[in-house]
Amino acid sequence: MCLALPMRIVEIEDREARTVRILPDRTIAGDRAGAEIVSAALIAADPDELDALVGTWAVAHSGFLLACLDENDARSRLALFAAMDDETVGAARTRAR
Repeated sequence: MCLALPMRIVEIEDREARTVRILPDRTIAGDRAGAEIVSAALIAADPDELDALVGTWAVAHSGFLLACLDENDARSRLALFAAMDDETVGAARTRAR
């Protein structure tokens, strides 16, 4: 199963190819994820629409942006992932004892 973490669109990589660079939230992804270059073609039909995406949150899968999120939705989802991660790590520590 793949979970799409909300990531922030930080820059346009290639306007004509409609690709952007996205970064994970460090408090959640930590050492597990880095910057990725993904296609925004499913979100931005025209290269001129890319500028409005920079700074926004989005979810991506298989190299494509699937949806943009507002700040509250992104933060809410990140909090849920953090809670699941804490629960998983705690359970693993309990089993290891």
